[in-house]
Amino acid sequence: MEIKISGFSKGFQRFIRDKKWLLKTENMQARQSMYWDLLGGMRFFLAMIVAVSHLTWYVEGYRRVFIIEKLSGMVAVIGFLVISGYSIAASYEQRPTGYYFRRVLRIVPLYWVSITISALIPLLFGDHLLDPPGTIFKTPTIIEWMSNVVFLQGITSSYINTNPIVWTLTIEVLLYLLTPLFARSKNVALLAFFISALSYLYYPHTQLSYYSKLKFGLATLFLGWAWLLGFLFYYYRSIIFSKVALPVIGFLLIFCNGKWITSYWMVTWAMTCIVILWGNTIPRLTFIAKVLKTLGDVSYPLYLIHIPGFLLFYNLGGKDAAIYYLLFVVFIALILDVYVDKPLKVYIRKVLANLSNLKPNDI
Repeated sequence: MEIKISGFSKGFQRFIRDKKWLLKTENMQARQSMYWDLLGGMRFFLAMIVAVSHLTWYVEGYRRVFIIEKLSGMVAVIGFLVISGYSIAASYEQRPTGYYFRRVLRIVPLYWVSITISALIPLLFGDHLLDPPGTIFKTPTIIEWMSNVVFLQGITSSYINTNPIVWTLTIEVLLYLLTPLFARSKNVALLAFFISALSYLYYPHTQLSYYSKLKFGLATLFLGWAWLLGFLFYYYRSIIFSKVALPVIGFLLIFCNGKWITSYWMVTWAMTCIVILWGNTIPRLTFIAKVLKTLGDVSYPLYLIHIPGFLLFYNLGGKDAAIYYLLFVVFIALILDVYVDKPLKVYIRKVLANLSNLKPNDI
């Protein structure tokens, strides 16, 4: 589609035409692909909020310099869960066959790599390992590592000490397992949502620890509502009421709970809802879509690796350069995505394709 910009010189119009890779609008189907790119970019932004909230462990005075920490790492996790629930609903509806395999391939290989790296860093430095000012890390035991390998953190064991953020993966895995049930019966999904939402509202009145320290699946009980909110919104997205219910219900639940949130949490929640609700109305800009897709691809490794990455950089001497911590973990996340995660997936698909006489893309 040719882009005409009235009031500009013909030379500038030629410049625009020559840069179709940058400003190229597409049909409605392409807009939908831009939508998933936008959701990927939003996941990266949420991962950065979580990363910055943990960077305060390492760099003194960081809170006074970077406002992003005030956007609330807790609400960023909630935003992650909402987007995840929405994405999983779309994935399962469009292609229920092979759903569990796709989920395993999506999260497990890189997850295993990340917790193994997390366990090896203390061994790398031994007695010379330096703890940052804001926290203390302990060398994970083999039992702790093995428990995390099979996602038992938050159920029967604790998270691997050098990578606390993996506690949220148990929530995702448990809800992935229940997805076929929720897809078959929306009433069951609604019931689960209400039970989780009421539990989340009751949580501040308990004497329980932070969600990451809870066992027996209680973190899923308290926070599963966010995933289910995104999941249910996908199925009811054509109803006008749902476009009001998504932001309002989430806002009220977070506001009434009020635990572990920071001053600008509403900005994080608003941005998440805006992208989900209206991201598909934005015309596709090819170059920007590619950038957003790359950021979306990097968001998962960034989320998984930023804490051990910070610890590694801290022990390599980067004690006062806050921005370099972020650049370091983003670089590591990019390396993991391009040279570890994607090649592993391709290899696994090829092996299974050879065993089953199917094409890799059919698996």
